[in-house]
This record gives sequence, C-alpha cells and structure tokens, in this order.
Amino acid sequence: MLRSEFEELITARKAVALTDYEWEKIETVYTFHPSNIDKKQTAVLYEEFGIGIFKDMEPTALKAKAYDEEIMKTRAAFTAAKNAYDAAVKAQDDFIALWRNEG
Repeated sequence: MLRSEFEELITARKAVALTDYEWEKIETVYTFHPSNIDKKQTAVLYEEFGIGIFKDMEPTALKAKAYDEEIMKTRAAFTAAKNAYDAAVKAQDDFIALWRNEG
C-alpha cells in the first residue's frame, strides 16, 4: 500500500498528517504482520487506536519478516542443491548412455 493510499483512507475521518516514523510502523505491520490485514482494516486500526497499536504489532511483524527472509534463503539454497543434484544425475545418465553405445 502506498502512503498516499493510506492517507486517503484515513483523511475521510481524520485530518492527520502522518510522520515518517508513523508511516514506517504502519507499513511494516501492513506488509509483514501474520494477521494479513488489508488496507481498510489498517486504516480502521489507525483511526480507532492510533499509532500505539502499530507499535505493539511491530515486533511480531518484524519476526514474521525475518522468518520470511529465512524461508526465501532456504528455498534458494534448496533450488541450488536440487539443480546440482539434477546436473549430477544427468551427467551420470549421459555417461551410462555413452558407455552403452560404445560397448
């Protein structure tokens, strides 16, 4: 979600200018929190509870972000290992096929 989108959602009820600090908290929670809140829910949370709810939710969002990064690294390592394995199997198959054709 863009900052401007969020500000449009909250401007209907509150004439509030977000600080960069507040937007950073809101964006982190919106993007990474495991509750998967949507744009409108994020605006409602802000309107009802202010920035405090996002400060409270941020540690969980940051943990989820770290887990997501770890999962991506693990998937990349798995893909690299799988590709190496597949290449080794192909080399073995090619060798056997060559050996049979020459034998």
